[in-house]
Amino acid sequence: AGPVRAFYADFDLRTADYQLKPIFTTGQKPEATAQAAKAVVLTNGGFFGSNGTSSFSLALIDSAIRVSNIAAVTRGTTTYYPTRAAMGVRRNGNPATRTMESAWVYTVGSTLYSYPTPNPNTPTFVAPQPTPTSPAGAAPWTVTDAIGGGPMLLRNGVARITYDEEVMFGSGVELNAASPRTAIGTTGDRHAILFVVDGRDLAYSAGLTLPQTAETLRQLGCTDAISLDGGGSSTMVVGGTIVNRPSDGVTRVMPTTVAIVPAAAPAIKPTFERFFDTGDGASIYRESGSGWTETANAGFYGATKARLHPTGSSAIRGVFFPQIDREAVYELSAWWVASSNRAKDTPITVYHNGVGRTVRVDQTSGGSSWVTVGAGFTLAPGDSVAISADATAGAATTYIVTDAIRLRSFDAALPVSGDKPASPRRFALLPAAPNPFNPTTEIGYQLSTISQVKLQVFDLLGRRVRTLVDARQSVGEHRATFDGSGLASGVYLVQLVAGEFSQTRRLTLLR
Repeated sequence: AGPVRAFYADFDLRTADYQLKPIFTTGQKPEATAQAAKAVVLTNGGFFGSNGTSSFSLALIDSAIRVSNIAAVTRGTTTYYPTRAAMGVRRNGNPATRTMESAWVYTVGSTLYSYPTPNPNTPTFVAPQPTPTSPAGAAPWTVTDAIGGGPMLLRNGVARITYDEEVMFGSGVELNAASPRTAIGTTGDRHAILFVVDGRDLAYSAGLTLPQTAETLRQLGCTDAISLDGGGSSTMVVGGTIVNRPSDGVTRVMPTTVAIVPAAAPAIKPTFERFFDTGDGASIYRESGSGWTETANAGFYGATKARLHPTGSSAIRGVFFPQIDREAVYELSAWWVASSNRAKDTPITVYHNGVGRTVRVDQTSGGSSWVTVGAGFTLAPGDSVAISADATAGAATTYIVTDAIRLRSFDAALPVSGDKPASPRRFALLPAAPNPFNPTTEIGYQLSTISQVKLQVFDLLGRRVRTLVDARQSVGEHRATFDGSGLASGVYLVQLVAGEFSQTRRLTLLR
């Protein structure tokens, strides 16, 4: 139909001084992200909302899920549960052993699972929601970094375009229309290919269909490849310069990108981070309705136990009123104590100017750690975050749980005044994560005053096996890593002593 102009970067994954990394922000233009990350090459990532701040595609960075692939999509009145494509890197410590692989993935609780075949959706068939065992062959995906999109283009050297299975129909992503495209692939000799083709301008570049994109990547040597967001989002930045012609005429604000960055590139840190606990007082947290109790389970955040209520009316709510200084876009995470009698669809609603946006979370898993509820929430002073009891999925007697929330902003273009985390109101030894662990776990603790701190690990006979911290430390939340290498399996005790404060928690090392 006309000329086709495309650009690609070929990167050897084994290069010691550089690495391939996804980048997640709460929304900025790709050229600004490239500058902040010192990217040599950067392309857009996966799919996102119209305001450019909420991502619908996976961003796994340094083994932590920053945002998951979308869990459910609606076509007409039908809800589908797609396992969408992702491309991941295993850094493996030594650059010479880095590898890259594709997968169809789905997040269950706080665990990312990969599947050797996609969930078999079609326009006329709704496949069951994925689980840790279904589709068959499911396993936790333990790559270090990953970017999501869809659909899959190449798998094991042949075209494998799972357009229907990933429920791309009705999404605006067309299978056989020539369009601007962005894709990422890997070759048999451990190279990564970042690929962008321009389109929608027959005098300059007509674009490619998805099958044509798959074939082009195969000719470039790729064995596996996935499509990322295309259309007006397709962008490639090289050395700070946009080298393609985005079809909108300008670049879009977007939350996820993927880039080749220096190995020692500075991490993109939040410009704002604060924590809000159920024990922070009525100005921060309030409950409606009677029947609230404390959990008997360990693993709660801070010094106050998590709060429970049986499922039921939406009028029963635990509401956080975050103390923020100005309106901004935030990432919201929640902390809860998981158990088998928790609701699997607990509603968490973010209210901005009286309008609510609800995300439902599975509180049977993922507890005693920060679980990302979502990004791209606009909040202003006076707004709130409510966890309500109108959940239905779970056991006969089911509970919702409230414990703590965390707000972050990563938007460098909109710094938040008072950008330091609020000072903790109390001393606390936080639950280790993971726990049980093998061989390392991270232990968090918070200090409300400058203190001389000792953080030590003992066996059950009271013998000290590790001193993790012995220093004077500032106010705030701190973290230390306990490496159990060389120790026998079993239960250990970690003790925090800060001034007159002392608290102990149990750790379980499993070999």
